[in-house]
Order: sequence, then C-alpha cells, then structure tokens
Amino acid sequence: MMIDLCQAVLGRFVVVGAIVVSGMFLSPSAAPVSLAHAAPIQDSTGSQTRYGAEDAWLTGGLTVAAGDPHSSGGYVTGFTKPGAEAVFAVEVPADGAYHVTLHYANGGQSSVPLVLTANGLMLARTVLAPTGGWAVWASQTDNLSLRAGLNTLAFSSVGGGGNLNLDYLQVSGGSRPAARGATVPYVEYEAENARTNGVIIGPDRIFGDLAAEASGRKAVTLRKVGQFVEFILRQPANGMVVRYSIPDSPKGTGITAPLGLYVNGRFQRALTLTSKYTWLYGSYPFTNNPAGLGGHHFYDEIHLLLPSTLPAGATVRLQIDPGDTASSYTIDLADFEQVPAPYREPAGYLSLARFGADPTGAKDATAILQRAAAVAEARHQGLYIPPGHYTITGHIILNEVTIRGAGPWYTVLHGAGVGLYGDYAPNLNQMYPANADGKSGSSTHVRVYDLAIQGETTDRVDAAQVNGFGGSLGGGSIIQNVWIEHTKVGMWLDGPFSDLLVVGCRIRDQTADGINLHDGVSHVTVEQTAIRNTGDDGLAMWSDSDPDSFDVFRNDTVQAPYLANNIAIYGGHQNSILNNYLADTLTQGGGINIGNRDYGSAVVPLSGTILVAGNTLVRTGQVDPNWGYGVGALWFYAQTQNITAKIIVSHDEIDDSTAEAVQFTGNETVNDVEFDHLTIDKAATFAFQVQSDTTASFSNVVAAKLGVAGVYNCGNVFTATHGAGNSGWSRTVCDNLQSLAGAN
Repeated sequence: MMIDLCQAVLGRFVVVGAIVVSGMFLSPSAAPVSLAHAAPIQDSTGSQTRYGAEDAWLTGGLTVAAGDPHSSGGYVTGFTKPGAEAVFAVEVPADGAYHVTLHYANGGQSSVPLVLTANGLMLARTVLAPTGGWAVWASQTDNLSLRAGLNTLAFSSVGGGGNLNLDYLQVSGGSRPAARGATVPYVEYEAENARTNGVIIGPDRIFGDLAAEASGRKAVTLRKVGQFVEFILRQPANGMVVRYSIPDSPKGTGITAPLGLYVNGRFQRALTLTSKYTWLYGSYPFTNNPAGLGGHHFYDEIHLLLPSTLPAGATVRLQIDPGDTASSYTIDLADFEQVPAPYREPAGYLSLARFGADPTGAKDATAILQRAAAVAEARHQGLYIPPGHYTITGHIILNEVTIRGAGPWYTVLHGAGVGLYGDYAPNLNQMYPANADGKSGSSTHVRVYDLAIQGETTDRVDAAQVNGFGGSLGGGSIIQNVWIEHTKVGMWLDGPFSDLLVVGCRIRDQTADGINLHDGVSHVTVEQTAIRNTGDDGLAMWSDSDPDSFDVFRNDTVQAPYLANNIAIYGGHQNSILNNYLADTLTQGGGINIGNRDYGSAVVPLSGTILVAGNTLVRTGQVDPNWGYGVGALWFYAQTQNITAKIIVSHDEIDDSTAEAVQFTGNETVNDVEFDHLTIDKAATFAFQVQSDTTASFSNVVAAKLGVAGVYNCGNVFTATHGAGNSGWSRTVCDNLQSLAGAN
C-alpha cells in the first residue's frame, strides 16, 4: 500500500507541506557519464547501496565537477537557484523506513535548505549546515519512508543564495541494483524451462518462425486437450504476465480463445487470449492482410492479478481444457511479481473522480481528463486518477502539471488514439495542426507517475500519431512507473526540447519503436526501463535535422524487437549507452547501431564522444534479408557521412551473436573507435567484419568460439592499433559473405 509521506517529522527533516519543484535544463557542458560511475556502487558492508551524485539526473543548472581526495570521484555543484534538482533512482526491497545518508560539502557561512521528494511527493525540508570548507565533507543521515522497488529521491534547491556540493547518496538496507539492465519488480520464467507435456520449439533464428521471436529463441506449443505449461514460483507473487501466441483469423483480424489457468492444481479461471494485436504481413510497413504472406509479430501479453498472494513453491499452470478453441497456444514466458495495493490520493491533489470521469470505461472520458488537467495546471495542483479503466480516444495535452495514478495495475487509460502529449515543437505544429493546442514550443515540468496506457493499434501507419507519449516534454519533466501497451510507439518525442527523465517504465507490444528521441532532443535520461516486443528500435536517438545531444540510455532492458535494433543512435552529439541488457534481435538490425544514416535525408552527423560502456548483448545481430549477409551485434554504419566522432566501447560483452560480433560498414569511413575490455563469447562468423575503411584501437579484446575467423576484410583499409590483452581473433580471411550467411 502507499505510504503517506507527508504525515510525520522524520529525524532532522521537518515537513512543510506539498510543493511543486520546478525543473530546469541540464548544463550543455555536461560530459557523458563515466564508466566508473555508470551504475550505483555497492559498498563493502554489503548492506548499503551508494549512488554517486554525478550519476543523478540533474536539472536547474547543476553541473558535475571532478572529485577531490575526500570525495568518491566526482560531485555535483550549483545549488544556487530555485529549482536546481538532483534526482536519484534508488531500489529498496520492501515498504518501510530506511537510513538515507547524504554526503555533502557546504563551504559557505550559512546553512542551505533543500526540499526532499520521493516519487514526486514531498517528504520534507532539510537544512545542511556549513562543513568548514569546500574540501571538508560531512554526512547527514535520516530515516525516510520509501515504497518497495524503485523510488526517485530528489533533492531540490528552495530559495537559492547558497551553494552545496553533493558527493553521494547512500541507502542502508537498500536492494542491490542490477549491474546491467533494468532492475524490474518481476521474476521472469521461461516456458521451455518449466514443467510441460507440450512441445518445446526452437532454438530458431529464422524470420517468420515462432521460436525466432521468442525470448531465448525457445517456447512451448500446446495443441491437445490436457497439454500444459506449469511454473513453480521461486518468490511470492500476486501478479502474472503471460507472453503468448495464438493463430490469426483467415481475414487477419484476429481470434479470441480461452485457456485454462490453474493454481496449485485447482482451476481458477479461463484466460481470454487474443491475436487481435499481432500478426503482420507483407513488406514494410506491413499490413493485417494474410494475402501479403511473410507472417510475423506473433506474440502478445496478458496480465492479471491472482486471487491472493501465492507463496514460493506454489504452482501456476496454463492448460488446454475442453472448449479451449484455438488450434494451438504457444507460451513464451511468464513474469510473476508482488503487486502493491493501489496508491492513495495524495493530500492537496485534485481527483479525476470529482470531474465525473467514468472508471468503468463505458463513457468516453477524453474531454473530462483534458479539462481536469487544465484545471490542475491553473491551480498548481496535482491530478490523481483513481483505479479504473478510463476510455481515452485522443491526445491529452499536458503542461506544468503532475498526473498520478494508483499504479499501472489499477489506473488504465485505454482507447484508440490514447496518448499523453506535450505541446508540439514549432516545426510540428504545421505537420499536425489539428492536434496542436495553440501554444508554441515545448511543454515544461510535466510529471506522470503510476499508471498504464493501453492503445488499440493493430497495424503500422508511420504518419499516425497514436503513441503513448508524444510531442515535446522538457523543462524538468519526469515519466515514472508507466506501463505502455498496444500503441504505435511507446514514446515518440519531438524536439527541440531539453531535460526529461524516463525511469522505471514498461513498454510492450508496439508496432514501431519503444522510445524515439527525435530531432534536437537533449539532456534526456532513460533508465531502469524494460522494453519488449517492439516493431522497430527498442530505444533510439534520431538526429533528423537537429542533433540529439547529451542523452543517456542506461540500465535498461530491451528484449526481442521483431524489427531493427535493440538500441540505435542515428547521428547526434555526445550521447551515451550504458549498462543495458539487450537480447534477441530478429531482423534488419543488431543489438546496438551507431551510424550516420539516410532516412529520406541524411542525419546530423555524429560528433563529440559517443560512449558505449558496460552493456551485455545476447543473441543479437542477424542475417539481413536485404543484404544477404550478417549484421553485427554491435555495428557502425557510415552510410551518408564519415563517422568522425570519438566512439569509446568499454567493458561490453557480446554473447552468442547470430552473425559477426562487431561490424563496420557503409560507403564512407569509420575513423575513431576505441575498444577496451570487450568480451566476445561465441559469434556465428567473425569477431570483426570490416566493410568500410576503418581506424580503430583494441585493448583487452578477448574472443572465443568464433564460427569462421577473427576478422573479415576484403580490401578495405583497416588501420588497427593493437594494445595489450587481445586474444582469440587474430586470423583474417576474405570469404564470400553470402555463402557464410547461408550456412547459418
């Protein structure tokens, strides 16, 4: 249940009532996050989790300075203006009070006040006393009430007039975050590892096959009455997500079919599964017409709350019963989690219920929600959306307002065309005049927490504005704990704008991208977000006519995109890809793509330093049907311009690549890539496939289990500087790539 955070005096903190903390832009001088602080650090006691301030999301003019001998390596400074804010994403195992320690220096003569919020709700005001000098560090520890799982803790300047240096935040008893990928609230169980009397399909990586689109390239197919998949819980859970596939209808409109759900051997209910949102045919951008052949996009998900919390050791079975009408049921995986009770309406918020919105979904609530958001903005209050399924059939335009639900399992905005949008950037007002609300430029300080968006998108129409989030959302905006399904793109955000945090979200079953930062989007961090089953890039930065800059994708999980890449950077300046877990690319893409490319017009070229560090890529890369040969798990594409940006690849791991591990390709040159501590464990062909003139340096690059050789190069200039620690990839060959691809 939700903990009321504004009802007590906590240690030195004195509650002063609800506030709205304004957000500001990140300093353009901010450098990419260093690998040394790319993830939270577990201290030596094993019971405290430390988060470097330099890795917090920073707004309002805060900057990162180099550490001194008494700091942890770097620190944040600049708390001189109202609204300066440092936001930490922290993990704790359960609801409760935690010792939270702030390590800081205050070299001024006066105490400096800060406001502390958790998940956008005010906790308290704290006052940090002078420490006797800027090189003198002190710690302040207090007991703070946090909710189980992910929390955002924000320290915000109140009145300005004083400065602080923040070194780190430490949470005693906190959960250890995942070193790579998102720290998610669920445990994932693969069907092929469960009890079953069905047929295990796969492993398979052939586009158009059921197993190829499955997580781990395996799944279980049930065809006869009595066939089942049974999961044994390793942890208590009361919520379940099933990823499944059932056949399409002859006309391509989908079917609906029941499937039995049993708990501890007893029938609970029949799940209603559908293929309405799956099955695409033909060539890009694909249709629902089976005459186009080439069927793909097989999987969808259903989620449900179980009757009660099941203990570890409980069994959950999916079984074909008499009357279950689909000709087959393919089960890929199930996620089980402990879902909290609905979050209550915070003090001082307006409730959508007071505006007459129908929580059953029988009546359209689009106009009501838009009016309520406008009233909340005008009154400087938050808007709470109680539990319910609200029918929303258009864009809700937001600006300077906080929207909060009861949790994504309870508060659902559902409908054809549903979307939460910032105001459109000036160049897009002309493109979509019917959707613009008359304002100019980006929306600012929009904060959305704890709800779900479920669309009705069943095909891909690139011009359609049917995205979960869209428009321009900058100026200190935050999107946290939002679950998005069945829209075209989870978040398609159009610049120019600056300053957005996306944290702790789930994006599932899109017909295009998961998140796309398009055209002049800067100082955006996407972290602790899990994306699965997208019809284009899972995460993308696309510098169409203006450069995306100083953006970071970190500690995210991207699984099973059925087209394109897990992560891609198309042009732009000084962007970073850090500590992500990427798996199961299918076709026309790889795990990570860095490129100067042509999408109707050449992107703004890559510049500055691009950092690719701490990522794990599993079963990524593919044999491209258009090219007839492999695309790398990590690939650099100099299609339209030379790649002259400095690219650093550090402490990454490529496992079981479908083709080559790393690829350089394109008509132009790749000029400056630095590899340091890259591990390649199994690639179907090569460690490095060189198809453009390339200059790169290599240290501590270790490869094993290569299908053909270390390097493929047939006449391109490959200027390779070899440092220490390289092994396993010294042999170079020039073979026919088409024949090698056919062998895989």
